[in-house]
Amino acid sequence: MTDSLEVLGSFATVWIMLWFACAGILSLAYPLIRAPLLRWHPAIAGNLLMLLLAFPFLLSLSSTLLLFTSAFDSLVSVHCHENCAAHMPIIATPGLAPLGLLLVCAILLRLAHRLWVNLRMSSRLKCQLEKMADHKPQYELLDTDKPVVFTLGWWRNQIYVTRGLQQSCSEQDLAVILAHENAHSQRCDNIRLLIAMLFTLVLPRKMARLLHDDLHLMVESACDFEAAKQYGDLDVAETLLKIQRLSPLQWQIGKQVILSAFTGAEIELRVKALVHGRQKSLWQQTGLQAAVLALILASFLLVDPLHHGIEDLIALL
Repeated sequence: MTDSLEVLGSFATVWIMLWFACAGILSLAYPLIRAPLLRWHPAIAGNLLMLLLAFPFLLSLSSTLLLFTSAFDSLVSVHCHENCAAHMPIIATPGLAPLGLLLVCAILLRLAHRLWVNLRMSSRLKCQLEKMADHKPQYELLDTDKPVVFTLGWWRNQIYVTRGLQQSCSEQDLAVILAHENAHSQRCDNIRLLIAMLFTLVLPRKMARLLHDDLHLMVESACDFEAAKQYGDLDVAETLLKIQRLSPLQWQIGKQVILSAFTGAEIELRVKALVHGRQKSLWQQTGLQAAVLALILASFLLVDPLHHGIEDLIALL
């Protein structure tokens, strides 16, 4: 009977190899599809980009699970070694399987640590702001002249508006801003961005930054469109430009820096999207569904070539 540690180590080694290979494919492919993707409706484009970010992790894990699950032996074409019994591609090279297991554990620990750090920082900041804020029916009011608005929290989101912003905006502007921020809460965008940040940790830094920036643009633009359902595209666009002139690029509370989503070159792209009035289309929705099905199908189709390819690689080692 194959030693369980050897099986686990082989599983980890195959998974990590596939994970980085899929990450490499994503890094090469994304620049080719980025331009048309940015022309889609931001809500659909954001969902598809999240799937692309999850692609290296999900495809590698699902394919490896199928490869090491006896219930799916039928996916591997019949071939024999010493006998024709069903078997898993076990790595017998001394030290290689344990190394793969250690590497997977190190990456998972890094992901867990980054998640814990972000959750802890958010919790501390929220506790600090609760002591400073004056509760209003739709938001928490912070007594500062800096004109800033943001949504904080993962599961129970809270909108924070500073007195400086409140005094600088009309009731209409504030209503548009709150509609935008409420859309973030309804869409769970803070969790979405956190998960995306975890998925990009295995990607090259430059590509990870590009993907994160594009997702942030899509998330913010999608909330602009939600606000536009109530107040109209042009009114939301005018409010964005007004808040851009008022808001600082960032605001610091203690050691925590809060970046404004209403400043920077991103605003120009969001305004253009509103003015052009991007609409959801059937082919965009179909494209998202097709991408999900393609991921599932690829997991099954990869089992046989992976099995043989890994065995060939093991033989070389």
